[in-house]
Amino acid sequence: MRSRSYIGAILVIWVLSPGLRIQAQDLRIRLDEPLEIGREDLLFGSVTAVCEDESGNFYVVDQREHKVYRFSRDGKLLGSFGQKGQGPGDFQRPNRISLTPEGYLAVADEMYMVSFLHKDGAFLKRVKLDTGLAPGYMGEDRFYAWRWGPDGKQQIMLDGESNILKTFHSVSRDRFSVSAPDQSGREVMFNYGRPAYSPSLMYAHNAGLTALAVSDAYRIRLLDDKGDVSVVIEREVEPQEFSRKERRFFEDEFTEFGKMRGWPESVVRDIIKKLPRTKVYFDSILLSPAHVLVCRIHDDITKEGDKFPLDVFNTAGEFLGTCSLPERPLFVSRTRMYFERSDADGNVWLVVRGYSLT
Repeated sequence: MRSRSYIGAILVIWVLSPGLRIQAQDLRIRLDEPLEIGREDLLFGSVTAVCEDESGNFYVVDQREHKVYRFSRDGKLLGSFGQKGQGPGDFQRPNRISLTPEGYLAVADEMYMVSFLHKDGAFLKRVKLDTGLAPGYMGEDRFYAWRWGPDGKQQIMLDGESNILKTFHSVSRDRFSVSAPDQSGREVMFNYGRPAYSPSLMYAHNAGLTALAVSDAYRIRLLDDKGDVSVVIEREVEPQEFSRKERRFFEDEFTEFGKMRGWPESVVRDIIKKLPRTKVYFDSILLSPAHVLVCRIHDDITKEGDKFPLDVFNTAGEFLGTCSLPERPLFVSRTRMYFERSDADGNVWLVVRGYSLT
């Protein structure tokens, strides 16, 4: 048994059978028995994103197959739709999925397109956002994306005509890249992106709320469906310092990766020099209709299977406590968490677990 103190709350962590229970003075999470989908009668190419409707049916994006699967609450396959292409109802590497207030699905491709469909896959319309990358749904005529600027990348909010309505967080180019000649002598940009040390632009959407942040600052904006900031979540906590073991781990990883990719030794050295003293705060944010879940960085990133620290807030921005989960959720609804799993053979599947948090 392990106990830790977080701003007046004493957290006690233990494992029960069949689920995991985590209890605090004012916080409890219990995970129910898992429902596994895609291990036998259905094979996913990938499990990329999930959303859930008001009836508990859920929708799974398979980016590799350019497809969306629809399941009943108990995991029965109700149908699938989509294929690779540019016609109505086709996708180009779908990356995100959301449910609109009208009950439609908004499926965002990896680059520029957002398609709107009925729940059965019948096509409604498509929006092309040619100003930003990695789009996401925020509300009626409101879309998230990020764009390259002279000094780095920046979060933006667009309308359906690709007009920039607002700008948000930025990450400077020198935080995640090194510019140097490649083997042919051309000047190119070498990127790296370990989430523990490279700041990332954070986006999440669910139940009419959007969360925006940059991972090296504990300041999360919650936006309504009009794109206006409704709540700002902040915590006065210090970032964790990298241990010597973690720094050696990263240095060895970069050295091997650079050799594999044929990078100049000077690039590898420059990247290693850019390793910061401290980790970023978190590597993902999840929204349920009632809570904001902030997935913190591992205490020791060199350990396989280490639990994920989880900060929990309500949607009014009040901090409820910190606990941990055995794996990072892909999506969280009011009553269920969805996890992506894979094995050494490259098979992937979805795990659905009911949960309660009080």
